[in-house]
Amino acid sequence: MPHHYDFSCFDNIKNLTIDIVGWKNPINIEYAYSYEGDIPKLYWRIKGTTHTFVISLEELNAYSSGDYELHFQQALTVFRSDILKWVSDGATEKWMREYIFMYKKFINF
Repeated sequence: MPHHYDFSCFDNIKNLTIDIVGWKNPINIEYAYSYEGDIPKLYWRIKGTTHTFVISLEELNAYSSGDYELHFQQALTVFRSDILKWVSDGATEKWMREYIFMYKKFINF
């Protein structure tokens, strides 16, 4: 289900433009840091969407050695595959349709 996070609470939002196979490039990512308890986390989304991805900095470093562009590309490649599967299966859940609607202008189907 879409996880919406209010980015207006962040003081320092950073931007990164990336290209990803299967997406309508370039993709503009906006991201910021915050703590969940005592765990530093990265909050990010495609600019123009409200769904927010969250990953701890520890996980980010473990999965992609701190390479943000690589992390965003890998995560969005898997995410696109999920969305395409939902579409082919008929998007049976409301939350699936919310994702499809939110991302249809960014994904090549």
